Amino acid sequence: MVRSGIAAGFLACVALALGGCAATQPDDIAGNIIDDARIENLLLSAGDPDDAVQYFEKALLQSPGRAEFRRGLALSFARAGRHAEAAETYHELIARNQATPEDRLDYAAVAARLGLWDEVNTLIAGLPDQMTTVRRHLIEAIAADHQGDWERADAAYAAAEADASGPARVLNNWGVSLMARGDFALAEATFTRALSHDPQLFNTKNNLAMVRGLQGNFRPPSIPMSETERAHVLNNLGMIAMQQGQGETARGLLAAAIEAHPQHYTEAASRLEALERSESESGVHWRSPPRHGHASRTRHQPR
Repeated sequence: MVRSGIAAGFLACVALALGGCAATQPDDIAGNIIDDARIENLLLSAGDPDDAVQYFEKALLQSPGRAEFRRGLALSFARAGRHAEAAETYHELIARNQATPEDRLDYAAVAARLGLWDEVNTLIAGLPDQMTTVRRHLIEAIAADHQGDWERADAAYAAAEADASGPARVLNNWGVSLMARGDFALAEATFTRALSHDPQLFNTKNNLAMVRGLQGNFRPPSIPMSETERAHVLNNLGMIAMQQGQGETARGLLAAAIEAHPQHYTEAASRLEALERSESESGVHWRSPPRHGHASRTRHQPR
């Protein structure tokens, strides 16, 4: 039960899939040609999002019927993390019959961050069939994950992988989904595939180590890692060992994390101190860690 609880916590990372998607090339936003387009495009792509919000709010006051200004405001709200306001602005855009399919997809991404899953499914279902972007597939996969519709989720992740020029982040998100379901062996294989496409992704390195830990394998994977990355991975493995009641293993992992990055990494030292204090107060004698185990492989190998 402990391992299932830990794995379920990773479902929060799936919402982060939208953030992971942002690292790939975003979908082009149609209809963004406005007066002095250079300024608006700069605000939308690289400028301070709060400055962009102020700009587009002022522009809308002057020209309330301009769809491109309302679209820019919605995008700026989303970039600023003001998702409720972004959703309201997208809703206004749709109510005015000014929304493009790309607007509806952006709205679906915002609705997913707000947990408005019925709205997400409605928006996705209303998109044209020919709109087959990686981002659409990922949002559909996340919605399916939330509903526990694993067949639909796997189909959407597979479509996203097929359409992605570099599928590492898609595979990482798919692995997080598999891990949240408790399909640890297949999640491990999926994270490994992700790293074969991009060996630099630390989130994937960390996820691979953690899913191995959830299977009772606390040895860090044999992949290139910096001292800082290794310290974080060892610390997280130590945390899993502690939650599984493997105190002796946890102590060794936390000590190794401190050794890997002694000057800058203190979280492992704090955990180790707390573990030893708890052990001393309770008089618990920790049992040795189990042999390496493997989760049941219940799903097909992703293509």
